[in-house]
Amino acid sequence: MGLSLMEYSDRELLNILIDLDPFNEGSSTEQISDQIGLVDRDRFRNVGARMSWMRRFGVVERNGDGLWRLTPAGDQVAHGGLRQSVLNTIDAIGDAGALELGAAIASRYQAVSYPASAMMRRSLQRGMKR
Repeated sequence: MGLSLMEYSDRELLNILIDLDPFNEGSSTEQISDQIGLVDRDRFRNVGARMSWMRRFGVVERNGDGLWRLTPAGDQVAHGGLRQSVLNTIDAIGDAGALELGAAIASRYQAVSYPASAMMRRSLQRGMKR
């Protein structure tokens, strides 16, 4: 097993960091690998690669000891969510409404910060399996 976006979303990995270290002091690549249950010989490289990508997106960073931890943007991504009433509305909008929703999301994508836009794009990629 690897650690591709299709196997674990960025939000899932951020929440693994929270599970490992609720005080956000930092977790090692080995700790993250063990928490996920990776056992192959490339497990540390796989974790390091995903964390490095998320560092580029501004949602994780390394502390002074080289441990991975969430940034404030990462904390927002990990804890973000929609209210059930919004989800219910989305479920009920139909095809025409879905088209408008897609346009609204695209517009919002252009307006948000880089970390948020990167996480939005990756979430869409994962959701569409691309």
